[in-house]
Amino acid sequence: MVEHGDLLGLLPEDTLADVLRRLVPRDLATARCVRKALRDIVDDRRLLLPHLLPHKVGGIFINFHSKGFWELFSRPSAGPVVSGWFHFVPGGTENVFKPPPLDHCKGLFLFNGKYVFNPATRKYACLPPRPPPVMTKQYFYEDPYLLYDPAVSPHYEVFLIHRIAYKSEPRCTSYRADRDALDPAIEKLEWPPSPYVLHVFSSKTAKWEQRSYLREGEGAGTVADVRFNSLFYEKRYAIYLRGELYFHCEADFVMRISLLNNKFQVIKPPKDNEVSLFNGLYLGRSKTGIQCAKVDNSGHPCRLRIWILKDLRGQMEWLLMHQANIGPMLPRHEYNQPIGGSWMLQDLNYYEIQHKYYGKKETIAVPEKFEWESDNDDVLETGDRVYDGCKHITFLGFHPYKDVVFLAESSRRGLAYHWNSSKIQLLGNIYPKEPCIGQFPPISETFLYTPCWMEELPLSN
Repeated sequence: MVEHGDLLGLLPEDTLADVLRRLVPRDLATARCVRKALRDIVDDRRLLLPHLLPHKVGGIFINFHSKGFWELFSRPSAGPVVSGWFHFVPGGTENVFKPPPLDHCKGLFLFNGKYVFNPATRKYACLPPRPPPVMTKQYFYEDPYLLYDPAVSPHYEVFLIHRIAYKSEPRCTSYRADRDALDPAIEKLEWPPSPYVLHVFSSKTAKWEQRSYLREGEGAGTVADVRFNSLFYEKRYAIYLRGELYFHCEADFVMRISLLNNKFQVIKPPKDNEVSLFNGLYLGRSKTGIQCAKVDNSGHPCRLRIWILKDLRGQMEWLLMHQANIGPMLPRHEYNQPIGGSWMLQDLNYYEIQHKYYGKKETIAVPEKFEWESDNDDVLETGDRVYDGCKHITFLGFHPYKDVVFLAESSRRGLAYHWNSSKIQLLGNIYPKEPCIGQFPPISETFLYTPCWMEELPLSN
């Protein structure tokens, strides 16, 4: 009598893999647990990967000024609940005036620069203390960024990228020499320096290490040249794609760091871009590649421009792909009228205040569970669009798998703009129930959340 294990051994591995590939995700996961031989085939050929990395947007995380928790703006689904209530991470439910910094890369989060976690599986890993900074702390900050590509490896890395401390110009009324003056020797330094030395944490080694990168081509200028063009309060975005980190630097330059050859390149901003302290470029990734966008709300009826990064004769340059005046395309809306749309803001900040200070245990009203897949849901028809000249557009992010960008109109209505067809979809109300206070625009930071259902998280609890 032939044993089952012997039968598996008689089948060619390619044939067995083809049979396993035809199973539904749950049966495939079950088969993986039956025998080591099956587990090896599933893991080595990453048969579960397409199911664990769905190519869809799970929502948009938003940091509102004066709010204590990150909010998730999304369309309710029947899957596990993901929110800004990170109760499974140390410090994840502390309600403070401003939530801890958050970074995201392909389903993993970096929380407060100390914890890496997956909100879908609720597993987290604690990073060891940071090493002393490479550059003078008085003049340079170190912002942590997460690098992760589960299609290549389950391991992740955290890069500490330098940011020049923002300083007021001498002609500004807020200028103070004891606080804002830099050392003249530092102001003359070339930026970024070469070699560029960074601290990097790797989950493979479970420790921090120094890495050195050599520059190819010209720099962005001196420290003095770029520090006055630093964004005052907006988050700088970074994109990790095919072994390269693209990082948004001062004065709208982009640095491309190659993890393959330990070199970096400084990419100049688009030629027709005007550097602004309060309205910088938004760096992102779409199905087309690395892109950047900018919305000009002054002097134009909400002009949106989208560029793509191309290699032209060995030189990386931005090419303008699309521009449109969004204002005339938007529907007119009275503030006392319902906004509509199928997406919802979870409003954690409102419900936390109601519970903590007023003892009310309200629950979030969730409509029928469904997911946003159709490009034709809630499309704004031409007849609905009446431009009243008073719109303010905030760029929320690029859809990583479609020619779509997400926008917010007057920080109240979430929109999806299909820039290849100029079609606009109404998503829903994006403004929190508890009003934002302060002099800054309500929306401070945003990033698109793409779920990852990988159970494995190196160094996790």
